[in-house]
Amino acid sequence: MNAAERMTVLCADGRKRAGERGDSESWEVWEDLEDLFRQVARVLENEPEATVRPFISGMACALAATAAYASRWHHAPAAMADWLAGRDRTGETPGETCAYGDLMRFYGYLDALYGSGNDMLNIRTARALSVAAGELSRLLADGRES
Repeated sequence: MNAAERMTVLCADGRKRAGERGDSESWEVWEDLEDLFRQVARVLENEPEATVRPFISGMACALAATAAYASRWHHAPAAMADWLAGRDRTGETPGETCAYGDLMRFYGYLDALYGSGNDMLNIRTARALSVAAGELSRLLADGRES
């Protein structure tokens, strides 16, 4: 099982736990990341480690940067989408571009769903992103990305 498959399982578990707590904000994050990692697992299924590791590492960097930014500020989803749009630029690794693009779409969805009226939205989404980034970094450090 590669890192993307492991992350798909972790995200499904995170979504389940968030649902049990009634934490719809975190549930949304975990559902989005579960879908993202499921797609990445399919795409990278037959790729060599020389391709997989940098891609997954880039995703980990993007998730960590987004979680760190979100946790320092109480931004509405629209502000997060704007910040992410600025991050999605030339020179980033394919993994970073993939993660930033997905998160930009995701925060646009959150803005449409919640607007800026939910005080816990960014706190909970930042926490879920932080947990996902930490787990992905741990998988990379353990050498279990492929």
